[in-house]
Parts: sequence; structure tokens; C-alpha cells
Amino acid sequence: MHSHGLEWLVKNESVSLESVLRMRLEQQLARFELVFLARAYEDDPAELDRRLHAMLLARESREASTQVGRQLLRNACDLFSLPSLDAASSRLPYQHHAVVFGVVGCALGLPLSTAATVYAFQAVRGQISAAQRLTRLGQTEAQRLLHRLKPEIEGAASIAESVPLEEAAAFVPLLDVAAMAHERSAVRLFVS
Repeated sequence: MHSHGLEWLVKNESVSLESVLRMRLEQQLARFELVFLARAYEDDPAELDRRLHAMLLARESREASTQVGRQLLRNACDLFSLPSLDAASSRLPYQHHAVVFGVVGCALGLPLSTAATVYAFQAVRGQISAAQRLTRLGQTEAQRLLHRLKPEIEGAASIAESVPLEEAAAFVPLLDVAAMAHERSAVRLFVS
């Protein structure tokens, strides 16, 4: 499982989980990952995949993205016999999660807004799940936090649709440093 640097942050920084999730939504998701997902509905996914790979700073973030993306694409190809998915599995050089999610959403005929919202929701839910393993966050408070973030989740999906690819960038140094530092931690519960 991936914590995207949250494990290091919990051990080394005094920052609230909610503020970390808001940073992730506003900067990494709305202005970066979801932009690539949205562009995968129209642009060449192989080019997007290469570009996203070059823009991810932390090695662990790149590896996590490709690992999750490859598994998603494998599962989608197994479940649905769609030529566009089979083509993507051979054409995408890295198979980053955001690009694959966009390719799969488009192939299944999901509206872009739905695919982007689902991606953002699962990203936040994954980090909340990681926080439950790392801290004393209980199920009830986890659900309350997820519910409080719903407007930001929907907002991130909406923002991403209007961000041009040339402006796609994530600027959240705290989260990048946490992801990079996690790699060098002596004891780790999570892969990233």
C-alpha cells in the first residue's frame, strides 16, 4: 500500500491530516494528476504518459503511480474486451495511474467529470486509510473527514478540466520532500 509520503509526515512533521489532504487535492490532484486524466480523453495517452513520468519528482511517486496504473490496466483488460484498452497496454510506456484511469474511463464511456471525481475520491480515501493505520484515526472520524472533503474533491475534478496541459504542475514541496524522505526511512510500513 502507498501512503504518498504520509508515513514520513506523521513521524516528522506537525501538520494535520486534513491540511495534507487539502494540499494534495488543491495542488497535486486538481492542477496535475487530474489534468493528465482529463487530457487522456482526447490527447495521445503515450505522450501524456511520457510527460507525466518526466514531471514526477520523487522516485517513489513515479514507481507507485506506474505500479497502480499497470494493475488497473491489467484488470480492465481482463474484465472488458475493448480494443482501446488492449492497445493502451502495449502503447503506454510507463502506464501511470492518472493516464490509465483516463484511458479506462474514456473506453468505458464514463463522463470525464465522473472519472475525475472518482479518481480524486479514491486518492483521498487511500490516504485516509493509510492514516488509519499510522495514527489513532478511527472509522467514524475517517468518514467525517472524507465527508468534509467532498466539496474539495468535486472542486478538484472541476478545476482540472479547465487547466491546460502546458500549465499542469504540482507545487507542494512538503509532500515531495515527504515522499523522498520516506524512501530513506529505516523502518517503513508503506511502500511509498
